[in-house]
Amino acid sequence: MKAQIKQHLLSGRSITIIEALREYGCHCLPSCIRELSQEGMLIERRDIERISSITGRPFRFARYSLTKQAPKLLEGNK
Repeated sequence: MKAQIKQHLLSGRSITIIEALREYGCHCLPSCIRELSQEGMLIERRDIERISSITGRPFRFARYSLTKQAPKLLEGNK
């Protein structure tokens, strides 16, 4: 599962907790993100706020992606 999340990020896509659960069955994305960060991946967290179409109240969620510097650093390791 962590390897799938890593490949998802390396492909240039970002991911949320709901996407990780739906696509990869990952129930704890922040834990996977922390482990990947400890392995050297440069991952940024962006907090997003939306208004619920059901309740009309605001809610927040995190979207994770590789930092803009990450592709350059990965190319340097080849």
